Amino acid sequence: MLTYACVIIASLIFVGALAFAAIDDARHLRIDNRVPLALLAGFVPLALTGGDAVGHLTAAVIALLAGAVLYRARIWGGGDAKLLPSIVLWVGPLGLERFALITAGAGALLALIMLARAGRSAQVPYGVALAAGGLDWWVSAVLPSLS
Repeated sequence: MLTYACVIIASLIFVGALAFAAIDDARHLRIDNRVPLALLAGFVPLALTGGDAVGHLTAAVIALLAGAVLYRARIWGGGDAKLLPSIVLWVGPLGLERFALITAGAGALLALIMLARAGRSAQVPYGVALAAGGLDWWVSAVLPSLS
């Protein structure tokens, strides 16, 4: 019963944080630092219930490095670079392929919309795409276990 309650609470944190990040990024082109921290804190109870915490941490560290490279190259903002590993921490190595595919597709669609509206000078709130990928993972991997 405790494990089920942990999944429910963690799910509320995950979904709420991603929704907040997407809205904040779409409106202000920024992601509050509290979002990745909330995602990290929300993951801790799940890690304590068992599973492959090392695999999840490894995937998150790799995502952190990828985000740092994208930030350094001025392709992403700092919020995107921090949001990516905090989502990948949840997704883990087994969900990474689907997450990357959905995120890339959502990002491409978002970029096309932004280019159509603002032209080449458009800034893409990529946190929206990251949130879409994370929410898709949650719907396909976590939500079925809650019913």
